[in-house]
Amino acid sequence: MKKSALYLFAALLLLVTACDKGQLLDNLPPDTHISLQEINLVGEDRLRSEVTLHWFGTDKDGWLTGYDLSFDGTTWSHVTTQDSTFNFDLPLNSDSTDIDFFVRAIDNDGDVDQSPAYLRIPIKNSPPVAAFDTVRTLPDTGFVAITFFINVEDLDGANNLDSIFLKLNNGSWYPLDPATNTITLVPASPKVAGSGPAKVYVGTSADLQSATIDGFNLEGDNTFLLKARDIAGAESIIDTSRTFFIKRQKSDLILIDGHASGSSPTPEEVYATAFTGLFSTYDVRDLRINNGANVPQVWGLTFPIYLSLYESVFWYSDASEEGVGLLEEAGGALQGYLTAGGKLLISTSFPNTFDNESVIQEFSPMDSLSTSQGLARIPLDSLVVPIAANASAYDSLEASIFVGRATPFYVKSSAEPMFTANLFTVNNWSGPNTVAARTRNGSGQTNMVFVSVELHQLAGRPQALKNFFNEVLLNEFNW
Repeated sequence: MKKSALYLFAALLLLVTACDKGQLLDNLPPDTHISLQEINLVGEDRLRSEVTLHWFGTDKDGWLTGYDLSFDGTTWSHVTTQDSTFNFDLPLNSDSTDIDFFVRAIDNDGDVDQSPAYLRIPIKNSPPVAAFDTVRTLPDTGFVAITFFINVEDLDGANNLDSIFLKLNNGSWYPLDPATNTITLVPASPKVAGSGPAKVYVGTSADLQSATIDGFNLEGDNTFLLKARDIAGAESIIDTSRTFFIKRQKSDLILIDGHASGSSPTPEEVYATAFTGLFSTYDVRDLRINNGANVPQVWGLTFPIYLSLYESVFWYSDASEEGVGLLEEAGGALQGYLTAGGKLLISTSFPNTFDNESVIQEFSPMDSLSTSQGLARIPLDSLVVPIAANASAYDSLEASIFVGRATPFYVKSSAEPMFTANLFTVNNWSGPNTVAARTRNGSGQTNMVFVSVELHQLAGRPQALKNFFNEVLLNEFNW
């Protein structure tokens, strides 16, 4: 028994001694793999230049800390991800190429895979696609300045685009930034008919470009052409717009019609008579005709530029929600027009749904309307009278129809009342009797006259109405 125990002790001692003299194994390098071992595509059947790749690695005696990527086997970049999307460049004027892709794993001891995984990536450039927007289309008729929208895509990615080119009629191709999707054109000489240069504004912020574009045809038909080019030199198929007419500017006065048709006489008839002898010509833009075909697609973009072409604007509307709504939509542009030195005459009445929380109150002399029950009316033949300070310059206007719902207003403290109405009230209505007021700019010059009665309804004394337009548009606005 003692002899057996002795043998066992000797064996254990030998084992311990043997372990104590052993050596640690060397670190094993990691192994790397690309999810695709090869891409067997040739000729036309190649990948687009935007490619997503996946890779992974293993380490038998540790763990991985990252990967090195290379496209030449010499220059490496470190990542910790296992996938990425690459936009590969093609040689100029080449539609295809092969990309070498290497990836090697790195383990926790800093060792790298000495035999990196490799993949040959055959890619082919796809030409871009350029088209005029088919939803926000060009109009049948443009009014001097015009805004339109384009869509440009490249299957190889937006970074693959080099330029967009626009051509007006028989003009030259005009280069644009590849990110362009909104274009506004304004003729350099807006009153001159025929083909000529135009200023180019891009984007929703209307950034003016340094160079003009030629071929813009005023008072005539226009057809626009569009194409795109990518960094490999491939061009899209040329897209052609519809043919449309662009009006030239004929006057420094623009009448903007927000009034529905159907009244008798129409505002146009009354104003044409009143303007005879005052203006040889004036421009008109009817916003209610043909289901609003002449309404700007982007109020805050085209319209401010359009207004800036005119010294004076006469906006007239009716009491419908649509008519007042158009005036509200244009509010920002009208405020900007006034700030930039424009002169504005507005004639409108208001619907019973008006809530005294309108943008119109922000830029006009009107503080608010009465919220009283009942109605204020202006009977046929009743007078709208200038206040004492204006009596020498203005005549009393006379109602040429029965105004069943008058909308006199409270005047802001910063504005000046101009006319009051002889009102007939119904059901205990109470409120102001002012129906016209003006504002002045910082130099004391009248820059806005606001009338809350439709002026064509005050034509009972035609000469008095003519004198009103003469005094406002030619005298008060003569600065």
